Amino acid sequence: MQALTPLVLLPCSPTVVPGCARSLIAGEHKFVFQVQSNLLLVMVSSTGESTSQMRMQLNYVYNQILFVLTLSQLSRVFQQQNFDLRRMLGGTEKFIDNLLDMFDTNPSFFLGAVCTLCLADAMSRSVPACLGGMLAAGVRAWPLYTLPC
Repeated sequence: MQALTPLVLLPCSPTVVPGCARSLIAGEHKFVFQVQSNLLLVMVSSTGESTSQMRMQLNYVYNQILFVLTLSQLSRVFQQQNFDLRRMLGGTEKFIDNLLDMFDTNPSFFLGAVCTLCLADAMSRSVPACLGGMLAAGVRAWPLYTLPC
């Protein structure tokens, strides 16, 4: 992987362009490399996803990393050459793994759609009363769509 990195970044040089992405295919595997804020993200797939789908997944992973570490922290850290983020992200791997697993089962990520949640009947029946109380208090409500699960 380290041997591929300079070749992938070469078209993005002399300055690293944010969002710069490259892909290559080796046998049945597709490699997608994406640069975000001096962070090189790599995804390898053999499941037939398109490059754009893999880039979208990398963007979600990058946003999860930004959720844990702020952009200013990342900028400070990358003032050092070749800094390894694994220590700073320690303990958050399960969140990134769960996010990547959700891509396999939840199509809302690729559709730009709202993720649906099933609620127990009692909870589902209490939602309109709660929203009614908020409206009476003058709080602007968001649209809510309910379907039986």
